[in-house]
Amino acid sequence: MTGTTIAGTYLTGITLSNPATQYPATIAGTGLIDVTSATGNGLYGTTAAAWGIYNLGTVMAPTRGVFLTAGGIVHNETAALISGGYRGIDITGGAGTVTNAGSIAGSKQQGIRLEGGGAVSNLAGGSITGGSTAALPAAALMPPSIFARVARSATPLVV
Repeated sequence: MTGTTIAGTYLTGITLSNPATQYPATIAGTGLIDVTSATGNGLYGTTAAAWGIYNLGTVMAPTRGVFLTAGGIVHNETAALISGGYRGIDITGGAGTVTNAGSIAGSKQQGIRLEGGGAVSNLAGGSITGGSTAALPAAALMPPSIFARVARSATPLVV
């Protein structure tokens, strides 16, 4: 697997559908995905794979910054940004793992939602914020006080 590197500026979302050529997907430090339409996701991973995303750049979209539909992992590096009008990162269809040293934000809902459970590690200097909660597991199994801790702490959180 060769993977793909996203560099330059994209004003529409990018779809990952071919794991043979697109896994893992890396957004370079010079990469900018800034969806300018009224709806849409910045980076969309189809059910073709549990995707691996490495972000060193910026991903912004009106719906979700990163949306993975078969589980997967997201590494958001120092100074990197993932932002969505609703959710910053939304991982469905399987377990998800998010490691954050940059900024992840969801304006109206969660910074991170892991529908199939998984783990969130917010490293020193990392910020996870959301309009309703910072991180949300499926069925909201944890009390709101734990969600608040994710936004303020370098302590790993397992959801």
